[in-house]
Amino acid sequence: MGVLDVGGGKRLALNGPDEPDDLFYLDVKAVVFTPIDRSRANGIVVLYNSSKIGPGNGTDQRALIYRVEADRAVRQPAIEERLEGVKNAAEARAKLARVRS
Repeated sequence: MGVLDVGGGKRLALNGPDEPDDLFYLDVKAVVFTPIDRSRANGIVVLYNSSKIGPGNGTDQRALIYRVEADRAVRQPAIEERLEGVKNAAEARAKLARVRS
């Protein structure tokens, strides 16, 4: 999906969503750097719309969540599930704040 430039010439790969490229349109709505769990370390939240192409089409609001480590960015599927349907950054931060409590 993308690359995170962490400075000093170091880049971390961000794995993309699970939807097949040829069946969905993906439209990124927001990228947020915010604490994602009780550790209070910043993570990356990518909010996007996933629209299916063809019969049974529709649009869902989804999220990709990454914990940024020294040498990689790791997706957090359990947190992604909690943010399913979130429409904006404020709503994502509010839900994540409840997770961190």
